[in-house]
Amino acid sequence: MAQIAKATYYNIANDYAAIWSYLDGVAAQAQAGLYEVLDVTTGTYRPTAASGAAGAVSATAALELELALLNTFNSAYTAVQNIASSSSSLLDAVRAINNHVINNYPSATDAPNGYGGTRASTPDTKLADFVKYVAFVGATPSNNLCVPEGWYELCIDAGYDCDVVGWEWDVCS
Repeated sequence: MAQIAKATYYNIANDYAAIWSYLDGVAAQAQAGLYEVLDVTTGTYRPTAASGAAGAVSATAALELELALLNTFNSAYTAVQNIASSSSSLLDAVRAINNHVINNYPSATDAPNGYGGTRASTPDTKLADFVKYVAFVGATPSNNLCVPEGWYELCIDAGYDCDVVGWEWDVCS
């Protein structure tokens, strides 16, 4: 079977890193909304009167508001946390592409020096050899392509040893 192009791998890595970043931040936003509800209990809470003017400071009104909203906002926060932590489908995709790269790594006869200049032998070093390389324009190196942090984190969650020499992440130049 043919090996996936490195540019395609990097495009997928960037797309999934964006998903990871979004999911990583969404729970924090729901938590911030929940904390806003909790903060209405402060002694400086001024309910708005029907006329639109700020009423007198009222801890009782703040408590009523908190009690009315707390369960709903906490449920929403919990639901968002569950969505953000449910990455099993993402991890299946990460495993599929990484296993494809590992299983289709060139043989010694097809590419005796491998992709990165050294012959990788174990699955993790094959993957590291594949993810780090210098892109060439003609015969001139143009930039070091790297694995974005989100992809790196997803790969770790999927069970790959990403601390092997060769992994470059979040250092795109």
